[in-house]
Amino acid sequence: MDEHKSRVARRVAALIAGSLLIPVGAHRAGAVVGNATATANPTFAAAAMNIEGDPSGNGTWSVAADGRVGTAGSAGGYGHATGENNGAFVMGIAASPTGNGYWIATHNGAVFSHGDAHFYGSAYGRSLRGHVVDIEATPTGRGYWLFTDQGQVIRFGDAESHGGPSALTKGPIVDVAVTPSGDGYWMVSSQGGVYNYGDARWYGTAYGKTGATIAGIAPTRSGKGYYIATAKGGVLAFGDAGWYGSLRNLCPGNPIVGVATSRAVNGYWLLVQSGRSFAFSPSAATAKCGPTGPAADLFDRLNDERRARGLPALRWDDKLASESRAWSVEMSRSGFRHSDLTRLFDGRFNLVGENIAWGRGSNVTAGTLHVAWMRSDGHRQNMLARSFETIGIGVYCAADGTMWATQEFGHFTSSGTPPAMTMPAANPIDRDDSGTVRC
Repeated sequence: MDEHKSRVARRVAALIAGSLLIPVGAHRAGAVVGNATATANPTFAAAAMNIEGDPSGNGTWSVAADGRVGTAGSAGGYGHATGENNGAFVMGIAASPTGNGYWIATHNGAVFSHGDAHFYGSAYGRSLRGHVVDIEATPTGRGYWLFTDQGQVIRFGDAESHGGPSALTKGPIVDVAVTPSGDGYWMVSSQGGVYNYGDARWYGTAYGKTGATIAGIAPTRSGKGYYIATAKGGVLAFGDAGWYGSLRNLCPGNPIVGVATSRAVNGYWLLVQSGRSFAFSPSAATAKCGPTGPAADLFDRLNDERRARGLPALRWDDKLASESRAWSVEMSRSGFRHSDLTRLFDGRFNLVGENIAWGRGSNVTAGTLHVAWMRSDGHRQNMLARSFETIGIGVYCAADGTMWATQEFGHFTSSGTPPAMTMPAANPIDRDDSGTVRC
């Protein structure tokens, strides 16, 4: 990082230093979307890596690189691998046929079983060709496969090997989908090449059809087709797969990392790196990246304040939101403090800022947070600055009832030199109501 950027980061950090403590309560609520369903998504500190559909079709599990498992809808929580993975990156999760358990696999072949998922062995300590990228369970739940990025297949329990590629010409393997019978599987490479084995028929390839890296593959209910998702959110449908939409270019800076289906429903889920998932089905609402819950209320209130003062609204930035969520989680673990703002300089910004808050109690809503920030000079200066063009907001509700909130602001380098920061008047506060939105 050059010295100019370092000076800018230090300047902004000095402007917004200071603590803000207010009471906040914790309450979780969910929503149902279409045939493929989802609820409030988890807040991950590490990058999300993979997603698995609940066999019932009414929920999903997602897993982060550090082994934390996020649940949505009917998917039950049966434990994490955060204390078991010994620093290895978690790559995949596979559900038991009952939906009452799952297996988690790391890049070096370790396997951890939770709920009614029984342990049948692992590849940890073995000599692997490449690293593990996925774990898939057999239809009986009495076995599973591990697949590496070089096409190696390692089987456990009643899992049978149906073959693998002897050479990879279209990039490493990134994901695998198993047929309903368990007698075959498809492998997809980073460039979209599809390899089929056993009773898995070949229905087409994504190779040469997209300029984006491939994120994953998932089978249709019948096994007579599959979906392939790209890191930019595109979805390609093959065989009898029905296309219900995508997130193509809608999550800037927050790539798609997985796609999942369930035999019980029509549709599919896409998982973005922050841990948020989106459902697509014949009746699902149009998906879009953007804030939800308390973060959405804080975002709306902030832009209402700006409009009331004749200022342009800030744009939502999903990558900044991901950074904000991660920092809110980190504060819950290590204490209330500002982050190192230089981490936000990824080439897109030449000025950044941050507001933080925490609290515990039963009376506070997102509106209370907003008003408290507006009454604090440094925080209000960030919120009403012409210097900023975009924002991401992350809210985390810890198990002990404490709410942690972070706002990250940015001015795009492509917009030139940012205007000077000024101190706006505190009153009138346009949105001084507390509202009803809680965690």
